[in-house]
Amino acid sequence: MILIPQWVWVEVCDSDNRKSYINDLKHYSKVQIIDEVDYLTLVDYKEAELYYLFLHCCYNVSRLVSFIKKNILKNRPIEDLDPYEEWLSVFYEEGLDQRKLSNGRIQKKNAGEISIAVLSYILSYYYSGSIDIITIFSSDRDTYEFVSKAKEMLYRDERFKDRSNTSITFKSNDFLIYEWTRLVYKRRKY
Repeated sequence: MILIPQWVWVEVCDSDNRKSYINDLKHYSKVQIIDEVDYLTLVDYKEAELYYLFLHCCYNVSRLVSFIKKNILKNRPIEDLDPYEEWLSVFYEEGLDQRKLSNGRIQKKNAGEISIAVLSYILSYYYSGSIDIITIFSSDRDTYEFVSKAKEMLYRDERFKDRSNTSITFKSNDFLIYEWTRLVYKRRKY
């Protein structure tokens, strides 16, 4: 199964070639776009834990960590956190650096990488009993950095460090193309 966070899908749609590539993958595997708002459902509505997943997945950009603590937690106890959908909107709309692309879309720096990292750790910690391995396919080194730094932070966090979790691995897009080309060749051969 291929899961694509909504912010990544928005970026994919900037290019007809990338969009076509993802749509072609539907012939080989189930592809599902997951809106980041739905992350709350995936963690069984544990909003505080979802807050910490986002916080830890941003730790390699200190400006983002400061923004989250100042503008989302607001020096309050975690129990007084605004509803997830509200603070998620504040984070994506105000916390990330932005620039307007030639196609008119506003690009949010690192939105895709953070969405991938958070989704990966949701799957790793909340679905470890039913998922053997999580593989991230990306040619973007930042995705690796966000996931790696989050791993370090989660292992230190008392809420997560003793929980069972599924391994997260990485493969490049080139490797993905190679694997699926081989798969298609095998199918045609038989």
